[in-house]
Amino acid sequence: MDKAQRASKTYFKDAERVQEEIWMNINVRGKVVLDIGIGESTQKLTELGAKVVGVDTNLQKITNYKKLGIPIFVCDFLNFPFQKQVADLVVFTSLSTR
Repeated sequence: MDKAQRASKTYFKDAERVQEEIWMNINVRGKVVLDIGIGESTQKLTELGAKVVGVDTNLQKITNYKKLGIPIFVCDFLNFPFQKQVADLVVFTSLSTR
């Protein structure tokens, strides 16, 4: 394994650890959370009791996450169809996959 592969492995391990620490320490129960870019974070926020509103431009992801029963809007984060201050929290997470 070369240096770049070791660094990559370490990066993803550290990123997963940090993400778990964040989820363990965030209290979103009952909060309205605008989740930009639906995905694993959308699932996790729902499990934690948040009232999630999803935003994405990827129709395949929207189809996959409709099962959560949350409102999902097709738009990008630069062109929200919302009024100001509609959510208690806005979440945007990104983690490149291997």
